[in-house]
Amino acid sequence: NTSPLSNVVSRKTLDDWPPARVTNLVASEPTPNSVKLTWTAPGDNGNTGTATEYDIRYSTSEITEGNWADATQYIGEPTPSIATTPETFVVPNLDPGTKYYFALKTRDEVPNQWSLLSNVVNETTLINHPPNVPTLTAPANDTWTSNNRPTFTWMFSDLDIGDTQGGYRWEADNNYDFSSPEYISETTWNASSYYTPIAPAPPIADGIWYWRVKTMDNHDAWSNWSDPWVVKIDTAAPTNPTSCTELGGALNNIWQNSTGDPTFTWSGADDPAPASDVEGYHCYFGSDPAGTSLSYTTSASHDPGAPGEGTFYLRVLTRDNAGNTAITWLTIFVFKYDATPPTTNDNAPSGWQTSKPIIVNLTTQPDPGFSGVNHTYYKKWLITESEPADNYTEGTTITLDADGKWKIKYYSEDNATNKETPITKEVWIDTISPTNPIACTELGGALNNTWQNSTSDPSFTWSGADDGTGSGVSGYYYYWGVDAAGTSTDHTGFTSYDPSAPGEGTFYLRVKTRDNAGNNATWLTIFVFKYDGTPPTTHDNAPSGWQTIKPVNIILAPEADISDIAHIYCKSWLTTENEPEYTEGSAMSLNADGIWNIKYYSVDGAGNAEASKTKQVQIDTTSPTAVTLNQPTGVTKNSVTLTWSKNTDLDFKQYEIYKDSELVTIITDRNTTTYTVPNLSSGTTYYFKIRVVDNANLSADSAQVSATTSAPPEEEMDWVLIGGIIGIVVVIVVILIAVIIVKKKKGKISENP
Repeated sequence: NTSPLSNVVSRKTLDDWPPARVTNLVASEPTPNSVKLTWTAPGDNGNTGTATEYDIRYSTSEITEGNWADATQYIGEPTPSIATTPETFVVPNLDPGTKYYFALKTRDEVPNQWSLLSNVVNETTLINHPPNVPTLTAPANDTWTSNNRPTFTWMFSDLDIGDTQGGYRWEADNNYDFSSPEYISETTWNASSYYTPIAPAPPIADGIWYWRVKTMDNHDAWSNWSDPWVVKIDTAAPTNPTSCTELGGALNNIWQNSTGDPTFTWSGADDPAPASDVEGYHCYFGSDPAGTSLSYTTSASHDPGAPGEGTFYLRVLTRDNAGNTAITWLTIFVFKYDATPPTTNDNAPSGWQTSKPIIVNLTTQPDPGFSGVNHTYYKKWLITESEPADNYTEGTTITLDADGKWKIKYYSEDNATNKETPITKEVWIDTISPTNPIACTELGGALNNTWQNSTSDPSFTWSGADDGTGSGVSGYYYYWGVDAAGTSTDHTGFTSYDPSAPGEGTFYLRVKTRDNAGNNATWLTIFVFKYDGTPPTTHDNAPSGWQTIKPVNIILAPEADISDIAHIYCKSWLTTENEPEYTEGSAMSLNADGIWNIKYYSVDGAGNAEASKTKQVQIDTTSPTAVTLNQPTGVTKNSVTLTWSKNTDLDFKQYEIYKDSELVTIITDRNTTTYTVPNLSSGTTYYFKIRVVDNANLSADSAQVSATTSAPPEEEMDWVLIGGIIGIVVVIVVILIAVIIVKKKKGKISENP
């Protein structure tokens, strides 16, 4: 717990500490009427706080505490700043050339205590001399300028240290005595050491002027006038030269090829009065028609050195002594030099041309000397003609409209009269196709389009192809094969061809003549080679065996032959006759009975003869001679013996023995004339005949005869009958047993069959 607040009492402490004494007072920068004082501010209490007031005094005698009151106090001292602040104060209204002593004291606020006297300083004010005569600096004396508002400058100086310019008076007059200055500028407040007559001041007129200056210092003291200077004003532009000559003879803006290192002189430049006169020229020499340069010369001539080929511009800009230049750059000479002949090209085709007309165009390259082509000349002639003597035609298009070898000759001339060395070219024209060969020979002896069998591996040569007055025959496209209209891209420069052995058949050697210009004839078959080394084959329809109808017609039919059949030879004769000669033909008619020989062969178109073929054809249209059948002999109960007469026909084939209508046997031996017929039934009558058959299968029957076999004894008949009955019964029993077995297997047999 705390008690309530006690009563509050106060008391003001006693301020008995005056400001500190200033010990660093300094006097400096004297002028005729003032001195500058500097020091460090003390405080309210010693060197702390802020004092209240300064008391600054000066005297022509040294100041002490004893005469402080006699010193002059300056009213209007500065208010003290906070302690340690640098303080500055200029004491004004002093007398020039006088030595003054300065001191100060400082007072605080309460109880108005003053500090001790500061250190005492002294300084002597300056004496105020008038300024020196100004020194003129610009514009340079007695020089021309194109600026009618030039800046006039001078240098201010004064014997009094620290004095500065406070004003000036400037004058300009066209009279040296300045009796009536036309231009004046005066100021008493401008410390600048220059004057420029800017608007609203009027510009200075062209002409020669005298100007001078006097200056006033900052204490209102005036100097004397400077000596006059001359300023020359020229604002008019000079004119450029009116003529220019190249000393080597080249003409202005004219191409030439004689002067490659030009030198120029010119005249006519002028500077109208009042004028500073022409001083010189800015000069440009180069390839730019609008070129300019900083190069400058005071000479009215220029030697640029050899520039090389081309167009070059000599351009000048005239300048007068005031620095005025002509209104614009002027080209006073265009130098054109070209020592190189032009170059002409052509589009003349090389080699033979197969169409006409040929148009040859002459074109010029960009002229290396730049003057450009002025003329192009040409002439043309066939090589069978003489060259036209100097008979050139001007132009760039050459028309060649006839077949043959042409020569063209041309050249160009440029604007500098350089002539190109004439160029000669040849152009060959051949628009007519060559003709094909007119003769072809097979070296092995084969004839054109003729079948033969002796030469199988042909080799050909040909001749007669021609190209008239054209480019000449260069070779032949050739085709070798079986196509009568065949073509090929095979080519030869020779007039011969040796193919491999082609085999049999018809083969076509075809050519298409080509000339050196590339013209082609149409395809032509110059040889048809036919070779057949195989004899033909002939067939016949001769029948085999004996033929019973006559005549027998024999047809000879050869197989297809590549060279076709040229001849068929044949002959026929009976074997009882002599062999005759061949006759040509493909048919034979055999119209007599007998054995025929036929013989034949064919010959093809190449002369191949077939090996002869021989066949026999037998014809028999007459029945054989019937034999005489005798009455049977040796008749028994089961056989009969037959005998007959011998058949003597040449074409005898066999005897056929018939019993009733049944063929019993065949006997092929004509000499056998007896046969015993076996297996006859006893007691039975039989009828017999013998048929003679020849090789043509014709037959003739004998007369029919009969015979009855003898009957057996009676007992033999009973046993025979009994044996036959027993045999029948056995057969029936076997059949019944077989039936019963079959039915049982099928499960269908009844119990009481």
